[in-house]
Amino acid sequence: MSGPKSALYLRALLGDIAVASVQPSSRFLIRRVLDAMDLPSARVVIEYGAADGVITRRILPGLSPQAKFVAIERNADLCARLERLRDDRLIPVCGDVRQLDRILRGLGFSHADVIVSGVPFSLFRPRARHELLARTIGLLKPGGRFVAYQMTTHLIGLLGDYFSRVETEFEIRNIPPLFVSKAFK
Repeated sequence: MSGPKSALYLRALLGDIAVASVQPSSRFLIRRVLDAMDLPSARVVIEYGAADGVITRRILPGLSPQAKFVAIERNADLCARLERLRDDRLIPVCGDVRQLDRILRGLGFSHADVIVSGVPFSLFRPRARHELLARTIGLLKPGGRFVAYQMTTHLIGLLGDYFSRVETEFEIRNIPPLFVSKAFK
């Protein structure tokens, strides 16, 4: 993909190393991520690293009318685009997932059915990785799912320390190719 969206992602990447991609997720990656989620029964969904909403837009049609969807993005330029999405179920948040407890407390949420993450765990210090995974498992209801798409395998081994079952696939039809892990509480 080229054009304005790729330019936006490239500018974001150059200005913020935590932006993990030079362009939006491919339709193949999006399909794999959506297939890993259990959206129809989800009442609360949280997205870490929502970027400009490329996956967010595809999640929304799969949610029930009563669901709530908290999409968190720390990059201000990408967040401005995310905030343009109009859906009563969507709550866009410009913030850092490492402040997850404060963000969710402020919104009145204490649990989630599904959490999806595009944030690059490989860029976090080991302690920060563990802290975010501990918060994630603590937020998920029994039977809940955590779906993460990552460039490296850093996260795969850690997921087994927190979740009862982990399944990982590789999506090569994306730039960059990514690992998609589905972890069950």
